[in-house]
Amino acid sequence: MQLVSESHTHIRLLDIQHQVAGELIYKDVTMKEATLQVQDIYALRYTGTGKWECFRLEEKKEKLHSRMKVNRGAVMELSFPLRRKTYRFKRSGAWRLRFVLLNKQGEEIMGILPGINWKKMIHDFTLQINEEFREECSSLLILHAVHCANCWMSMMNGGPVPALVSV
Repeated sequence: MQLVSESHTHIRLLDIQHQVAGELIYKDVTMKEATLQVQDIYALRYTGTGKWECFRLEEKKEKLHSRMKVNRGAVMELSFPLRRKTYRFKRSGAWRLRFVLLNKQGEEIMGILPGINWKKMIHDFTLQINEEFREECSSLLILHAVHCANCWMSMMNGGPVPALVSV
């Protein structure tokens, strides 16, 4: 799998054959609303301080699919209530800019390395999937993790990002 940043508001996920496996498309640079397109279409919405909810769109109805929230220590929690799965997304290490997605047992499922694309003036992301958990790393889970990385990068660079914590 490979991530391709088209713009500040559009990221594509390509499979091994370089076919589009999913897309993360923000409404604008504030990251308050987005569309996640994989086999189905999902709406991602900012619902409060440091919280997002993702809804599966089914025939004009919305069904809650997942939640994301920022916890203490800038650790983001991704929960999928129907599947009873919970993940943690955080920055790994103090000196190297790398993000990791951990399962409930604390095992690293994937890593995301951001890099600056000076030509486009955006961030490109390198995806590192742990071979042991390749089956668990669905396109939708990867795009959720990319959203978390986008929020982190925007916050660290002084860009527009919804409030992540209340003071």
